[in-house]
Amino acid sequence: MNRTSRIRVLLADVPGVIAPLLVQMIAQQPDMILVGQVEGSLEVLIAAGQGADVVILGAPQLRPPPGIISHLLNAFPTIKVMLFSHREDAAVGYWLGVRRCPVKVVTEQSILADVRRLHMLTPTV
Repeated sequence: MNRTSRIRVLLADVPGVIAPLLVQMIAQQPDMILVGQVEGSLEVLIAAGQGADVVILGAPQLRPPPGIISHLLNAFPTIKVMLFSHREDAAVGYWLGVRRCPVKVVTEQSILADVRRLHMLTPTV
């Protein structure tokens, strides 16, 4: 993977109030590009297959994680998923084999930093 290429970010099921904020934040980053915004599990799977590196997935709560995460990670082993809960003001990162890492309190800067951190994780089997 070329570490100098832009991180392709897909927004999925992100609530209406937060989505425009994330779109604006991503657009301002020279190392990121928004590849789409979708809602619904099938749409997420289809859009992720078009070349997303990181999916920011909105959910009301972090536990239990939505089933779409395991489907994404099975279908696309190199993809990373940031599960974001606006209600809990928190997020969790998932990658290969449903490994996960907690994300600090969600702020504008922490979301961007954690997208970069997730993108840099190297999948190993």
